[in-house]
Amino acid sequence: MEEAKKLIERALKLQPNNPTLEAMKALVENRKTKIINGNTK
Repeated sequence: MEEAKKLIERALKLQPNNPTLEAMKALVENRKTKIINGNTK
């Protein structure tokens, strides 16, 4: 998860207004939160 987040953040630096990258970042962060809370669905 951390590697995916880092790659997305690097891509956002190159393309700061890319809505697809923003959505991917939100999904990765949401997934991480669910795993921490014990919800993996």
